Amino acid sequence: MGNKRIYPTLFDFDNSNSGVKNENLSSNSSELDYFLALFDDEIVNVIIENTNLYAKQQNASMWKDIDKRDLFIFIALTLLMPYEKNTMSRDRYLQILRNLHFQDNEMQVPPNNRLHKMGPILELIQRNFKRQLYPFQDVVIDESLILFKGRLHFKQYIKSKRHRFGIKLFVLCDCETAYILNFDVYVGKENEKSVNQEDLVYLVHDNYYTSPALSTYLHKHKTNSCGTVRSNRKKLPKFEKKLKKGETEFRSSEHMLALKWKDRREVFMLSTMHENKMVTLPKKDRITGENIKKPLCVVDYNRKMGAVDKTDMMISSLDCTCKTIKWYKKLFMHIVTFVKVTFVTADIY
Repeated sequence: MGNKRIYPTLFDFDNSNSGVKNENLSSNSSELDYFLALFDDEIVNVIIENTNLYAKQQNASMWKDIDKRDLFIFIALTLLMPYEKNTMSRDRYLQILRNLHFQDNEMQVPPNNRLHKMGPILELIQRNFKRQLYPFQDVVIDESLILFKGRLHFKQYIKSKRHRFGIKLFVLCDCETAYILNFDVYVGKENEKSVNQEDLVYLVHDNYYTSPALSTYLHKHKTNSCGTVRSNRKKLPKFEKKLKKGETEFRSSEHMLALKWKDRREVFMLSTMHENKMVTLPKKDRITGENIKKPLCVVDYNRKMGAVDKTDMMISSLDCTCKTIKWYKKLFMHIVTFVKVTFVTADIY
């Protein structure tokens, strides 16, 4: 990489197909319609069948099989805590929570399948998320963490997150609408999944993903990308100059910009969609009184990452996770919250 000014190639995107794909949803649809589009009968039947089966296998005393109405009341009460005693008795609610299951315990477990306790629920919900919306030009991927401190092989620690310990999710979000396009549960490096690159044009991500190799690969497949990058990432050019606050240093190739910017700390960026350009913001510096200037790639990155931040903020304020030592119940409750906030957060109309 040299330090010549870069004029990035921005790939065209046809947004004529972008927007809601589900013909049964419109701006007049109720919140229940949106919820049922993601949490459909196929998912409901799997939960009912396996919960009733588990209760019988455990010889649960005084157990009465749940049906669709019972399950929906249970979910509604979980979402709307504090508890409404006139809808379902406390004992019945706790009984359902105790026996809630998504897979037959007596079924043979496939090797290396750490999510087997979730059964087909995850894939069905992921499928439904994908079905509802065709993304617009910009999409962003980021990490999310579900609080869980119990014993679990794939429990993660992320010091920058509010909860720090828990189950890590990768969330793919549409920047235009803040709609969750997909998510994956991190279960270890051996089970890592790559992002489905089909139909992506502008992809924004944090330093967990960003590397010159990934940026080059995406560019070859007509997808521009931008993200923060770790300073020791393989094949990233070395920046040895000491910078004062507000100063930048950059290297560039024919299609890629690597930039170092000094804010309160050093920030490293890698982009195939921005030139080395500073932007003057309306906000003023408290010390100098002058308008703050930031690199264009940083401003654009912050704006687009806001889609995932908005969703995270909504989930943290509406999280319905009950206290449980069973990780799969914790994950399920969080996904129910996912479903709940998706259409509340998303501006799809």
